Amino acid sequence: MATCPIRNSPEWKQVMRESQGNVKLAMEKWVQRGYNNRESLNEQVTNEENLTDKEKEMLMDEQGERLSKKTPLEQLAQKTKVHIKKRIELLSKVKVKDSQKKREQLQTLSDNIKALDEVESISEFINEAYDISNTLVLNMEGILNDLAENPKRPDLVQRLAIINDEVNGYNILDEIADNQDVVDLFEKEQAKETDEEALEEGEEKDLSTKEKLVKAMSNRMNLKRRINVEAIPLIADWLLSARSSYGAKSVRKDLDELQAKINRLNEGRESGAISEANYQRSLAKLNRDIENLTTVAITRDDMIKTLREASRAEGVLDSLIGPLISSQDSVLALFAKAIKDKLEQARLLDITTKEDIAKSFIEYNDVVAASRDNPKKFNEGIYEVVKVGRKKDSGGYIRDKEGNILYDEELHFVSKYDKAKIQDAQNQWYNNNPQPYEKELQEGVVLNKKQEAERTVWRAKRDAFYNNIYRLKSKSEVNKLKIAMEKQLKANVVTQDEYDEYVSNLDRIYEKLELSDRLKKGEFEIANELREPAPEFVSQKWKSMYNSQGEPINAMGKYHQKLFSTYKTAQLKVPEGQRNDTKVPSVPKRDLERLQTEGVVNLAKTNLREAVNKQSYDTEFGEQELSEEGMKLLPVFYTNKIGINDVTFDLASSVLMFSQMANKYEALNQVRSEISLTKSLMEERKVPEFNSQGVRIKDTFANKFGLTQFLKSNGESQSKKHFDAFLDMIVTGEMQKAESIGNLSGSKITNTVTGISALTSIAADLLKGVANNLQGNIQLIIEAKGAEYFSAKNLRKGKANYFKNVPAILGDFGKPTPTSFMGRLTELYEPLQGDFTDNYGRLITTGVANRLIRTDTLFFNQYFGEHELQVSTMLALMDATIVRDKTTKEEITLFNAHEKYGVREAFENIEFIEENEDGTKDYRDFTEKDRRSFQDRLHALNKKMHGVYNNFDKAASSRYSLGRLGMMYRKHMYPGYMRRFQKYRFDEELGDGKEGFYRTFNKTLIRDLRNYKLGVAKQWSTYTPKEKAAIRRVLTEIGIILSLFATIIALKSMADDDEELKESYVYNFILYEAVRMRSETAQYISPGDAWRTVKSPSAALSTASRAVRFSNQILPWNITEGYKRKQGVWEKGDNKAWAYFVKLIGLPGYNINPREAVKIYESLTNI
Repeated sequence: MATCPIRNSPEWKQVMRESQGNVKLAMEKWVQRGYNNRESLNEQVTNEENLTDKEKEMLMDEQGERLSKKTPLEQLAQKTKVHIKKRIELLSKVKVKDSQKKREQLQTLSDNIKALDEVESISEFINEAYDISNTLVLNMEGILNDLAENPKRPDLVQRLAIINDEVNGYNILDEIADNQDVVDLFEKEQAKETDEEALEEGEEKDLSTKEKLVKAMSNRMNLKRRINVEAIPLIADWLLSARSSYGAKSVRKDLDELQAKINRLNEGRESGAISEANYQRSLAKLNRDIENLTTVAITRDDMIKTLREASRAEGVLDSLIGPLISSQDSVLALFAKAIKDKLEQARLLDITTKEDIAKSFIEYNDVVAASRDNPKKFNEGIYEVVKVGRKKDSGGYIRDKEGNILYDEELHFVSKYDKAKIQDAQNQWYNNNPQPYEKELQEGVVLNKKQEAERTVWRAKRDAFYNNIYRLKSKSEVNKLKIAMEKQLKANVVTQDEYDEYVSNLDRIYEKLELSDRLKKGEFEIANELREPAPEFVSQKWKSMYNSQGEPINAMGKYHQKLFSTYKTAQLKVPEGQRNDTKVPSVPKRDLERLQTEGVVNLAKTNLREAVNKQSYDTEFGEQELSEEGMKLLPVFYTNKIGINDVTFDLASSVLMFSQMANKYEALNQVRSEISLTKSLMEERKVPEFNSQGVRIKDTFANKFGLTQFLKSNGESQSKKHFDAFLDMIVTGEMQKAESIGNLSGSKITNTVTGISALTSIAADLLKGVANNLQGNIQLIIEAKGAEYFSAKNLRKGKANYFKNVPAILGDFGKPTPTSFMGRLTELYEPLQGDFTDNYGRLITTGVANRLIRTDTLFFNQYFGEHELQVSTMLALMDATIVRDKTTKEEITLFNAHEKYGVREAFENIEFIEENEDGTKDYRDFTEKDRRSFQDRLHALNKKMHGVYNNFDKAASSRYSLGRLGMMYRKHMYPGYMRRFQKYRFDEELGDGKEGFYRTFNKTLIRDLRNYKLGVAKQWSTYTPKEKAAIRRVLTEIGIILSLFATIIALKSMADDDEELKESYVYNFILYEAVRMRSETAQYISPGDAWRTVKSPSAALSTASRAVRFSNQILPWNITEGYKRKQGVWEKGDNKAWAYFVKLIGLPGYNINPREAVKIYESLTNI
């Protein structure tokens, strides 16, 4: 890998000062002083393409030589070598078929070209690429044959993706072909070979290097085209398999109803009931609606066409703010739906894992003396601190000036053998028996025969030493390893190929150890599994938990076994190169634990550091390395190096967080092939031009010849941008871009400011908490009055069931996992989408006291309101969802089924009901897909009513600081406007076609008022159920706004002559909520009220403004200043510094005196 100086190091800053900012001169000084050979002063560069010209001047090769001083040919040879090494490293960070075999092949190639000159090394690489490309062509022919025989074979997508990855893995061939020096040399070589070789008759001529390069590139291009052709129908099948159980039947039904409207419109025209102008206007709108509906990919053929060419256009707002799963582009929406299904699969595993660990935790907590809120004491005996030698990136240990190895302390789970005791024995042996000529070898000195003989004797003594402290395991112990791996195979943690390879390697390496044969590189890891230290090294901590058979003897042993076995299983789900064995996950301490173990000063410093700088354990920036196909790697978190003073001792929490990450990795890795191929298809997908109505613009020239073709757009489409953003955020975990402000992290600073803003503006704010719940309930009432997905009756029952279960819900507070019926039901369906995922593992070990002092508790009024709203919605939707009881054959509600049979047990005892077009019903087993379809519909409704707050649906613009600042407290606006005014689109998450209810209202009732005037009432029977629901929503919303307006007038008139009432807390509280509710409900149809939300600056900027004002006010010459007149809740003479401090911490006094809040809020609605 290329390296460059660490720009924040004092040494680099010094040479830059001496060179007056001249990078070239600074690099010369850097090399002269030998800084280029010091690993601690240089860092690897993984992506050279994004560097500026100045930064490229700083690049060095592995020997510390400046790349800018090399010839183009030398640089290309260096890039080729780096390319191979990068592929080797990337293969260690992905979990794909035959990754070990591919690494070994690439390592052999890397070793072969290491000593070759520029031309020879490039030639060797081309030979390899040529051979690989020919093999891939043969593999593709095999796939085509299998496709012809059985197009439904489950391995076809994976095999195509493997070829796709390999093809993209040789992108550097393009750069080689573009290098004129290389082409000229190969042409001379080819001409020379032609002159020198005289072929005998019938003898085949070997291809020259240039011909191999041309052939390899030709193979690549042909394969890429063929991959896309064959992938389209396979990906179409995969996408359609993700479609909801509710299917796309509503689209066909909507098309039939639109045609019926056209028929009625024709009848009205013929009878004279509708004027010609109104007829033409209405007909044009209905035809546009039909055009919109026909772009939904319903069938397999539709999806294949849509994968080749987009049929719907995403707008800028869709791309920047809208969730991908709600896209009108069927490919994008179903792709997001398929990914969501896999993540839900992982989440269900998380629930099971948490419940499993909670049982052992509770048993251990009952017997241990230490408090669960002090993790270091609580887990004492389960962990151990191990000293580990510091290693260089290039291999070998880092030593001090005296040659002693430098050690770091790491936190590990207690293992059977005492690592420290073994390490001491090894250190003592190496101190007594130093390796002969080690320094000479490091400096590249060639040893003579006598010296080599001395080293041979030393190695024999070393092997004898290790044979004394390590023993080969018995065959029965080796069989246990195989059985353990077989369990992983049955649990789908490892593949059959991985299992077979593991067992084969066990047997082969065991035989080598029995014969004392020398091991090869790459065999030592398995060899370590086959050997164990001598009995005298068994750990005393281990003996206190386990008997000689390895069985737990107490609660601590059971707890340790559960945690470590869960951790080991999770590690098998991530790439082999990113497993840490007994080292605990690199999860940082939380504040209370850091205060307990490191003190208040360390806590303050750490919080300041984390507030402005990116940390090694941050997870929001994903995995920055790119695979060869240009896609970021699936992220593996909690494996980076972290200091012993920073890592948490809360072992249950860290194991659960690692397990959650591993489950997500495994779920996404299972569809890695589909993701990779879909990305390739999106790169090649045609995107036509669309008009302002979202309709494709036809090519008039082609139309003259009877061809239906569309004009093609230039540049990258919004759909493609949205798709790429979703991949970055959800698949590869890059939720935020790593923005910088000088040496500080702009992203972290933004997050800190927004966090403080939330804490100071809405935490513990009763007025806003009540307002949030009231507005949410207004939206629920509007939806219930529509009676499309649930009715007002369903909502009343849902509310009743919720409040009946509130005591049980509160009883779950402080427990490791919910045990109440409602708590478990809520966890299963996750109506507050993202709540379970965001808090997973973080609360399992904390007691009631610990939870109460967390800052999250200050948001209780907000959280409880959201919980009540969204769980009530879940219960209402369950009450409206009918299933059939398998035993009684009686149709019951989904909620009744759960009440009768249990949270998880219900699914085995009920049947899903499918209604046919003729009104008949079919019954079948209720599947996990049916449960997810219900859950998806619940999520879709909650987002439409209350806004998007979860990570999965987070706006693409929120990756950037400005986007997060702009969206703060405005996340409800886009879904709210779309719910009311969007054009028809099929919502794959909802499993239904939707149009904005005001748009439908205008196209039905308002249109018919214009067409039929006084006869409009007769048209009600002609409206579809969706149209009636939309009309009811509009009338309900307008009715609520008018009712609130009347309430405000009545409240104000009550206090006209009553000064005591004007000062009443209850009166002003009610008035404030009424004023706010009217404004918030009307904001979607009233420009003035919408302006209130849009015109106010970001809440984070308001917080910053308050901080500046407070800082200015506490200056010595301002600190005693008082108010000169009454202002808001502050009286004349009150100290301004104190007032600004109270505002800064989020207590402006409006909760004490709501009358001032009424004045402020009313002033905000004035334009």
